Amino acid sequence: MPHPIRDNSLTVRIFFADVSRFFMFIQNGSLAADWFSYCTMKALIRRAKETSPGTGPQSKGGKEGKENLHPSDPSEDVPLPPLPTDLPRQIGSVATVRLLEAWLSAEAEAAILGNLRRRRKDFVTLRTKRTARFGGDVGPPFVPEALPGWLDELCGVVSTVGNLTPRANHVLVNHYEPGQGILPHTDGPAYSPWAAILSLGSAAVFDFWRDHAHAATGMLPALSLLLPPRSLLIFSEDAYQKHLHGLADRPCDTLEGIANSSLLTRTGSPGTMPWQRQLQADGSLRREERYSLTIRHVPTGEHANSGGYGEEAVKAAAPEDETTAG
Repeated sequence: MPHPIRDNSLTVRIFFADVSRFFMFIQNGSLAADWFSYCTMKALIRRAKETSPGTGPQSKGGKEGKENLHPSDPSEDVPLPPLPTDLPRQIGSVATVRLLEAWLSAEAEAAILGNLRRRRKDFVTLRTKRTARFGGDVGPPFVPEALPGWLDELCGVVSTVGNLTPRANHVLVNHYEPGQGILPHTDGPAYSPWAAILSLGSAAVFDFWRDHAHAATGMLPALSLLLPPRSLLIFSEDAYQKHLHGLADRPCDTLEGIANSSLLTRTGSPGTMPWQRQLQADGSLRREERYSLTIRHVPTGEHANSGGYGEEAVKAAAPEDETTAG
């Protein structure tokens, strides 16, 4: 007679992995909403994979986690910017939030967007938003996959620019149609306590809330930032672990109270700020199609529960005086 535990070993492993994840959320002080969000997202990803032909773990004929599911193509090379001499500066009232407002060139942005559009097969639809994951299933356990060469290079450059340790090894791409957003959330303990977000295609207002209670009140966020296309946002420590972040579902953003309001009156050479075409007569910002690349590190082995935003970067990126309305 088949042994019930042996024959259901995968189910048992998944059960204990989820129990382990639950206690990780508890130990890190997350509320039930974070646990519910994690379970919901995991179920949606599993369902999307099951209903998408050729996207299962064995679809390439190799063993799960052993094959590069995202092979590189020399035509996908991205002309990344030279490493800056200045670290990203702190912006706004929430500590350890950094922003490079014009990091990528237009050429690099076009190359990345082209790469993502050619990789449509890597995207799944979760609710109404298209999402692609590169670097492996976070788990637990984390099953790493090799990154495409251009993304691996991007992870290395972003890690160096932000003085982020350990080096990034995971990228989540979200494709936002005009009006789409994402609810206030924390990324949780599955990652090292920092995140870098590269925005492409459209400007949008990105918000931080102090905690779940603050987000639930409907009060103004603790910090609102205008993220131009080609900008690089980095946040860590308290901004990552305690604050919630998100993007409202709305076709237009109000710009009153953003921490980097000087962007609205800044001028540059022709073509350097094409997002200004999104500005409306009433002072709002009309959303357009946007891609975001969330670049993070999933701890493994000796890096488990380690990492952060380097002390050197925190000290060097001193806040600059900037008028903040509201």
